[in-house]
Amino acid sequence: VKDYRPGLKSKVFAQNGELVAEYGINERIVVSQKQMPKIVQQAFVAAEDKNFYSHYGVDIFGVLKALVQSASGKRSTLRGASTITQQLAKSLLIKKEGYEQATARTISRKVKEAILARRLENNLSKDEILWMYLNEVYLGQSSYGVAAGAATYFHKNLNNLS
Repeated sequence: VKDYRPGLKSKVFAQNGELVAEYGINERIVVSQKQMPKIVQQAFVAAEDKNFYSHYGVDIFGVLKALVQSASGKRSTLRGASTITQQLAKSLLIKKEGYEQATARTISRKVKEAILARRLENNLSKDEILWMYLNEVYLGQSSYGVAAGAATYFHKNLNNLS
């Protein structure tokens, strides 16, 4: 993970520098840590993992709350129990193991995700984890990362979002 290189489309340019063709399925625009707008970081932390800066990869209280909701019948799935770090771990597992195996709703898959989340927390700073997540997150319509999401859904550059 220290040598993070997400999958990008291959681009073919003419001699004059004009883009001739792109090859690949996924749309992704990688944004450096310095270029990642603070408002986007804050929005994702608020929406996805409000305790991001205080847990160590797994939010035990979030998991317990989801289990209680599931057991009480208020929710049939453990929705909301994964941290940003766990979501990044899942994304990395999908690349390694394939979509079906890495997204199976099994205890063993959740344990793998939690172990990898702890390893990520031990080897990367919170800012590095958030930066990787924001470049990795799938936002639908073949858009990976917040910059591609901004272009796909709002037809804007990431810096122009409010």
